[in-house]
Amino acid sequence: MSSARCPDCSVPLLMKMDGSSAVCPNCGREFPCTESEHTPPATSIPSQRLVQLTSAFEDSLGQFLAQKCNTDALLSCCQDVSQLPKSYQNILSERFAYDLMDACRKKKPAKLWKPLLQGIMATAPVFPETQYQKVMCCALTSIGNDLISPVEQALVNWRRHPEMQKNKAKALEILESCNNATRQVLDILDWDFISKHQELFENPLTELFERLNSISWDVESLTCLRPTADNPRQYEQYPLLSNTSHIAQRSTLFQNRSIVDNRKYQLRHSCNRVRQQRKDTYWQAHPEQRAELENRWVELRMNIAALRRKISLSPQITRMQEIQNELNQLAAESASLGLLQYRQKMELRARETALNEEFSRLDLQFNELEKETQNQIYVLQEELDRVTKELDGVVS
Repeated sequence: MSSARCPDCSVPLLMKMDGSSAVCPNCGREFPCTESEHTPPATSIPSQRLVQLTSAFEDSLGQFLAQKCNTDALLSCCQDVSQLPKSYQNILSERFAYDLMDACRKKKPAKLWKPLLQGIMATAPVFPETQYQKVMCCALTSIGNDLISPVEQALVNWRRHPEMQKNKAKALEILESCNNATRQVLDILDWDFISKHQELFENPLTELFERLNSISWDVESLTCLRPTADNPRQYEQYPLLSNTSHIAQRSTLFQNRSIVDNRKYQLRHSCNRVRQQRKDTYWQAHPEQRAELENRWVELRMNIAALRRKISLSPQITRMQEIQNELNQLAAESASLGLLQYRQKMELRARETALNEEFSRLDLQFNELEKETQNQIYVLQEELDRVTKELDGVVS
């Protein structure tokens, strides 16, 4: 029953203290359950308390969306949840995650993103790490869709309508919209919080930065250059680049791109450093395991190299090369014979036939040997990849 949901609200149901029924924390509707559907948790609390906690969270979230930014109320609610039994924490955190992701997916003014992101960050204590990462990924993706997608669409329209490319005012408008979107995204993000949870943010933030860089380069190439009148494949700078506003926006474009690049580098470098430190600490505590893996890694590399030498230095290959050289000599000798030297030509032809038959027989043998050896290499390579992965990322 813990996985059941309310048919009206699609919200996970919460078990009552006596285990006789489950209640929806959203609408309060009760659902009877049989013994087979439920195993009571070790500690039970009244369903009314669960409804109160859920309502308190939703009120706090509503205050964020209304720009009241009551972080203390939301954090207090999350701390209350963290005191509950684990089974209830999981159910409520799932409900909270559902509410937050639903709020993220709804299009909203850019000014509401910062308080919403603050609200998500305040809920970190109540979420399991994987679930919190899912919520944050949803939030950052939605931020990109709200703030970056309009610029991407403007660039698509710019490409589709050549007459628009002659409009300097439109070029300046796209430049400004790109700079505004980049600045809004950078202002929304709380870098102090991100630095403390950097690995949770690494993938969604990297994807967001890539989108910002992509529109930055596209805007520069499409709004600062245009095809020449003589050759559509050649480009020239806009004559109005001397315009003060245009130059200022281009300068801002370059500065924003530099900031995004630095943030992306810092995030990747910091995450790599943390992973390396964690890995070094692990191996210092497990030297025997590391030595065993390293020895196995060297052994596998040597075995794979030996099997590859077995293929390249096989007797079949050596003999096939000898046969090919002899066939070349026979061909040259046959070409040097005159028209009346018929007997010698027939002897050479018979020799060529025998060599070709031997070559075909050796080729089949070599193919079987190569197939069998490659299968052995494949098995060893899979183990080598596993050992390499364990050495490089055993605690990543």
